[in-house]
Amino acid sequence: MSLLVSIKKILFLILIILIFITYGIFNKRDYLKHKLLTNLPPHLQTAVQVINAPERIKHFKNDYNVNFLPDTQFIKLNYNEIKLGFESFEELGNMYSEEINKISFKIDVYKDFIYAIDNKANVKKFELSLYESAIRPKEYENISTNLKNIYSVLDILIHNENLYLSYLTQTPECQYLKVSKAKINVVPLKFITLYEPNFCFNNLQAASLQFYKNGNNEGLLISTSVVHATEQTLAQDLESIQGKILFFDFESNKASVYSIGHRSPQGLLVSDNIIISTEHGPNGGDEINKIEYQGNYGWPISSYGEPYFEDSLKPIMSKDHKNNNFIEPIFSFVPSIGISEIIKLPNSFSYHWQNNFILSSLNNNSIFRIKFDDEYSKIIYYERIFIGKRIRDIKYYNKLNIILLSQQYDGTLGILSLK
Repeated sequence: MSLLVSIKKILFLILIILIFITYGIFNKRDYLKHKLLTNLPPHLQTAVQVINAPERIKHFKNDYNVNFLPDTQFIKLNYNEIKLGFESFEELGNMYSEEINKISFKIDVYKDFIYAIDNKANVKKFELSLYESAIRPKEYENISTNLKNIYSVLDILIHNENLYLSYLTQTPECQYLKVSKAKINVVPLKFITLYEPNFCFNNLQAASLQFYKNGNNEGLLISTSVVHATEQTLAQDLESIQGKILFFDFESNKASVYSIGHRSPQGLLVSDNIIISTEHGPNGGDEINKIEYQGNYGWPISSYGEPYFEDSLKPIMSKDHKNNNFIEPIFSFVPSIGISEIIKLPNSFSYHWQNNFILSSLNNNSIFRIKFDDEYSKIIYYERIFIGKRIRDIKYYNKLNIILLSQQYDGTLGILSLK
């Protein structure tokens, strides 16, 4: 028996050496290197990455207070994932991943059904059910629409049997924002345009949607980003719609500026008539903000981050919002986590998770369990829970008491349930 164990150990060592050599050969070929790595079992992925870059061991030492599934601080969570069958698109590439083709999609829930829509407006509708202790899709179908020539979908919102969509169309010179709606019970989905500003965007990264009642007027909150160095000052310009949170009034069919000074609000949430935004900072300084009417949130003058590719002895950006007459964030993540979406989790999910919000992240590959104080002026605590995937969107699914994760690039739907 001991001889057999020794042989297995030797063979395992030889396998590691061969993988390391092959990994080194492909070191200059990012796509092949990525494919080789991602097809290995998780424990071999970790071994190869540590061998290739020994400094990674520091991450393990520094993450002693980060919980890894199934463990969290007070409960255990099952994790599994489902492939949704979306196609990948090369133009989704960016600096955060070496993979060439990627998938990005947003999700929302209507009754017992989940609607997932990818960046090219391909819509999938399905229901999840429990089969022999496993959560699986049921009644899976592709939903046709009248949408054409979509450059990129930015957000989806289902409210009062209407499906709202924010997306970009593109010409050789510009990108244009559209917000449209369709009756969710009419197939194919027939979208009509609600809001179409005649404004030329340059790489609009955010157009999050939330239903909101502004006084007696019902409408949509719509976020817009401004990240390019040459355009950042537009976030402070009341004549521009960039770097703003807008309110689109259903009755007047017009949009007005609700708040200014935003960089890239990736997520919006209205809870108890409180508006929360989650915003990408520059190099550091992701923010959670409580949005007030006519509030100014400081971009690009104040930020707890700094511009990318700058090397200065002194901070380029002010590290004080309040003394510059701006509103301080509730919380700022330094370093950045690649903040994405935020939801309020029902207390029925777990007795241990009461009055909690769940925040998702992209490059941090984690979710954060958060509790605010009663005034939403500060975070009382947060718990980071490592998932290992870039999480673009997050929703709660009441039917099975589970949390759904839209996992960017591999196109999987992550599922978190009580163990």
